[in-house]
Amino acid sequence: MFTVRTHVGTVEVVSSSSDDEGASLLARYDRLPRWPYGRGVMALIGAGYFFGFFDILTIGAALPKIAEQFRVSSAVAGIAITASLVGYVVGALALGLFADRFGRRAGLYASLACFTVGSLLSAVSPNMAVLDAARFLTGVGIGAEIAVGCTYVGELAPAVIRGRIAARVSLIANTGLFLVPLLARFLVPDFEYGWRVLFAIGALGGLVILVLRLRWDLPVTVHRMVSTGRLEQARRAVERAERDVQARTGTALPTPVAVAPSGPAHLPAGTLLTSPYLGRLVLLTIVWFVFYVGNYGWLTLAPTLLVDHGFGLSESLGFVAVSGAGLLVGPLIGFAVNDRLERKFTAAIALMVWAATMAGIGLFPSAAVVMVLGFVSNAVLGMVVFLMYMYTTENFPTAHRSTGVAVTDGLGHVGGALAPVVILGTQADAGFSGAFLVMAATGVVSALLLLAGTRTRAANTTV
Repeated sequence: MFTVRTHVGTVEVVSSSSDDEGASLLARYDRLPRWPYGRGVMALIGAGYFFGFFDILTIGAALPKIAEQFRVSSAVAGIAITASLVGYVVGALALGLFADRFGRRAGLYASLACFTVGSLLSAVSPNMAVLDAARFLTGVGIGAEIAVGCTYVGELAPAVIRGRIAARVSLIANTGLFLVPLLARFLVPDFEYGWRVLFAIGALGGLVILVLRLRWDLPVTVHRMVSTGRLEQARRAVERAERDVQARTGTALPTPVAVAPSGPAHLPAGTLLTSPYLGRLVLLTIVWFVFYVGNYGWLTLAPTLLVDHGFGLSESLGFVAVSGAGLLVGPLIGFAVNDRLERKFTAAIALMVWAATMAGIGLFPSAAVVMVLGFVSNAVLGMVVFLMYMYTTENFPTAHRSTGVAVTDGLGHVGGALAPVVILGTQADAGFSGAFLVMAATGVVSALLLLAGTRTRAANTTV
């Protein structure tokens, strides 16, 4: 006997023989009103994002010094950035599949190992060839950490508070983005090996986190246990979580709402290429592709665009530093709003606001406008990026969730790789305003595409 049920937007055919118990366990877990694990688990997950996001901006800050010391042109030095992004795509896809086959924890260990070794090799690279290879390996680790980490967080966080948990992780991760300009300003210009120290910081951080993750023994998610048929193990995990949350809140837990498991582990390898997942895969890949063109354009090219427009280098870096504080404010906003509306609506509204800030900077580029709207822009990004990650995870079944995130976010990063070509090319043809209006357009298009996506937050029903 088979029944058709929906869970966070996915429609699946499941055997009724054991799924009633699995559905009950998921319902009990997903109604928990608090994070059911200790702060150490959250810290270890967020720390991986911290150093991953830290590294994303490190190479850009180090590039001028690298070109000078290795006596190559900026274009040749810039291959290191391309190598990182190619590695990102490869890592997301390869280790995303690995995590679906061998588990989220194994994927997280592998991602951090790649990142740590790649960062260390970057710090000691004697020439561009070695640096490019090291940056590729680092990118593999970052791509996998984000793809697998998003899946892991999405499954660990009970459904009713998933948006708030995403905001907390975002705050930790964005701190890495915020600190890079500050450290780079101190280390890179005045010290010959300052750029190497930046990479060494990433390597040391990755090593420490890897050791702690191995010693801490990160928990297996209840969703994964149910998906792989380990119902007794899942039952014990849910009971522990319920006791922990009830002890912390001191009140009775909410009544569970019936949901269905998000698919067995033996779903065919081609499941994501069938309806309804193929449509989601294509749509979300396009969303991330378009979004990353504007996102990477703003985060990595803002100083260049501002200097070319006539602002001084120190002044431009000051604008970036001031506006960067918004990355820390955004997650606080997300904590308040992320679970109040259907996720795709919240994300779409945020992206429209972001588009307005880009248009404002492009059309009225005074110092005050750049700093104020730049701050708002970064606050929105700090809120919306991890919300979009969580939304992406909710579109795919447990057995193929890491792969779904890896494909959409990984291929989406091709947009990030093309950002310099698109944005700087537009600047050459249409000037400063044109470049920022293109970035604004990516926000509008991403928002409209998201509105065509599946509802996930309110889809816990049985049909």
